[in-house]
Amino acid sequence: MAIEFRCTDCGKLLRTGDDTAGRQAKCPECGTVMTIPAAAPSDSMPPPQPPTPPPSGVDPAPSLQPPGQPACAITPSTLDLGEVFSRTWTIFKPNWGICLLVLVMVWFTSFVVYLASSLIPIVGSLILGVFNIWIGIGMALYFLKTARGQKVEIGEIFAGGPYFLKILLAAILINLIVSGIILACVLPLALIGLLISKEAVLILFGVGVVVAFPVIAYVMLAISQYYYLILDRDVNVIESFTMSRDLMEGNKLTLFVIGLLSVLITIVAIIPFGLGLLFAAPFFALMCPVIYLTITGQPMADRMQGYQTTQADI
Repeated sequence: MAIEFRCTDCGKLLRTGDDTAGRQAKCPECGTVMTIPAAAPSDSMPPPQPPTPPPSGVDPAPSLQPPGQPACAITPSTLDLGEVFSRTWTIFKPNWGICLLVLVMVWFTSFVVYLASSLIPIVGSLILGVFNIWIGIGMALYFLKTARGQKVEIGEIFAGGPYFLKILLAAILINLIVSGIILACVLPLALIGLLISKEAVLILFGVGVVVAFPVIAYVMLAISQYYYLILDRDVNVIESFTMSRDLMEGNKLTLFVIGLLSVLITIVAIIPFGLGLLFAAPFFALMCPVIYLTITGQPMADRMQGYQTTQADI
């Protein structure tokens, strides 16, 4: 029988064996030292024996684990470039093979659907687009659970159905937002160009596109976490946009730099006959939920594994 209780400081739901009742242990999330309570009595079981007096100091023996997927509160946090790469690598190393297999399965099934849909004019493109959104959700769910250190089956990549409509609506709204920004930046300048000359129209049209690019980049960075907020919190689309905007305060530039480095590393990985993609592709797929969990201040597999390793060594 296990004892489940919440940390007295951060409120994290923890689990440990019933033989540790009365002993002191440290929360793996926030480090708070607390006394493990006795297990709740059950009608079918005799009442627990009185706990032994706790030893002096902190006893690191009990293994405190979050059972399943507790509802962790969101705590806005600041992104750190080095920390993101380091934590992703720590989680990635023992999971590289299965992460690569997941990507290969997604790529293969998408290619098969592409071949089949290409035989159906017009409708085929719609089918392919719908499938890619659906399978993409499943892949994101898999990597999110992997980043958290949760048990996850490979069949998770086919479990994107419940979130499909929200993600689809979000994609439609984002396309409308981008189109609106381009129109707002280009149209006034193009109209001014019409009053001058045909050459001026082309020049001012190009200026409008250049002006639109940083605006679009800023907006996309601000709402960048909408995807995982929908998957993780099951919020509606507008709420996911506003939550992401608040979470990204002070994090946009760092995320932009991370994105640039990811593109550069991927380009370099393609050079040696594309073999580098076998590592780069699953690594960056895992980095996306790591970034989300970092920004929202949620626990990840690297900290849990490190704590367990320490206990085993002791």
